[in-house]
Amino acid sequence: MKSKISIFIFSFLVLFVCCSEKENQSLNIKALPISAKIINEDLAGPNVLGDSDNFVWGASVIKGDDQKYHMFYSFWESGKDQPIFSDGWLLLSKIAYAVSEYPDRDFQFQKVILKGRIYEGDSTAWDAVSVHNPHIKKFSNKYYLYYTGSKDPGKQPPGSQGESLNKRNRIQQSQQIGVIEFANFND
Repeated sequence: MKSKISIFIFSFLVLFVCCSEKENQSLNIKALPISAKIINEDLAGPNVLGDSDNFVWGASVIKGDDQKYHMFYSFWESGKDQPIFSDGWLLLSKIAYAVSEYPDRDFQFQKVILKGRIYEGDSTAWDAVSVHNPHIKKFSNKYYLYYTGSKDPGKQPPGSQGESLNKRNRIQQSQQIGVIEFANFND
């Protein structure tokens, strides 16, 4: 009986210690002043990467073995002859690459690294129409660039759940996630 009580007390103490709340750790955020001004209808000021001809979205940055900061980001054309923002990302998005000596400024565009395979003539690939939301990670000695891609599966058969979907919604519902593996940023 004594051993059962000891086991019970020990178990209770272990449970109590494991389940007790950890000390409340607070996150301190300090707002910094910005230097921005309105020019015409646009807000202008400092940024990490800017492109006046395109919408930019969803950057992912990693420090490379070369000690430089490598950014991958989504972009698509903007302007009055282009689809509105909420359609443009889905219909036109591509992934670009930029580099900086710093993690928080001076990123310089290098090149477009990925675009929908429809630009190469393949409208049936899972990422034919657009590529978007890049995310870069390094595991062991390899880099992995994850991204979403989409295609237009075409009009759906009469009587199907998708028969009334417009092109934008068909494309959005076809999104999948892919990955590109590479050893260095020269690949």
